[in-house]
Amino acid sequence: MPTQCSAHLALEILDFVSVGGSVSKPNEDSGGWSEYAAWIVDGATSLDESREWNLTSSRWLATVAHRIMGDLTQDAPIGTREVVSELSEGLASNWAQFSGNEHLIPPAGSIAMLLLHPEQAALEMAAIGDCVIVLRDNSSGKAQVITGGEFVAQEQEYLAQVPDPQAQTDEFISDLVRNRLRYIHGPPRLVLSIFPAVAETTIVKSIQDPPESIALIASDGFARALDIPEFGHSWERVLEVALGRGLTSILSAVREWERNSASFAASQYKASDDASALLLRVVREAS
Repeated sequence: MPTQCSAHLALEILDFVSVGGSVSKPNEDSGGWSEYAAWIVDGATSLDESREWNLTSSRWLATVAHRIMGDLTQDAPIGTREVVSELSEGLASNWAQFSGNEHLIPPAGSIAMLLLHPEQAALEMAAIGDCVIVLRDNSSGKAQVITGGEFVAQEQEYLAQVPDPQAQTDEFISDLVRNRLRYIHGPPRLVLSIFPAVAETTIVKSIQDPPESIALIASDGFARALDIPEFGHSWERVLEVALGRGLTSILSAVREWERNSASFAASQYKASDDASALLLRVVREAS
């Protein structure tokens, strides 16, 4: 049954999957929905490895951001940039207690969200970092994609310059930390963290009086489906398969591709990433 939010627009959740990339480490993604919103959070791989697995900053960020998003969207949400700002403020207010007296790298992550605004009969999508939203108009079949474009471009450029990411030398880790801090502190700020100013550079797409649509919200681990020839390097095809066979079937194909793709293995510093996705329908209902 649809989740009713107004006389005109509602969200209907179709499928959800969230699986860690390794059985020896926690899943540092999270995802959820409310009457007015849906989201996926991806905590950037922890660089505070001295901590217990359940106390890493990335797991903390995914867990706390998920809880705050539920609180912020329990009622008809405020504007998307305000949601991002208040989410960051909420993370900041919880960070001091989590980090204690330790000198930890500030948390970093990605988020993609879809919000309904009943009073304005509008839909908004936003992305920070490398999470992604795909929205397909049911009538035209055309899909539009929202992701944190500048971050994605910079991260791809950075990884392309690393000779052997899998070696994970001390020099590589130090460089990874410097790069992470650059994304966090900016300018511009390109990841979700404890600084509300990221709202100023968040990519937001607003659609007034939207048509009925299918939406996929995904972390970058799941979005690797776009690289797999089986899906034609097409989001429209990925959506078609998701609707027909479910998100788990796509994730299985992603894991097989990760295991067998030499080009993927050579460009990554971990064998598999946490992968999460939420499939939903935006429906219009009669008054």
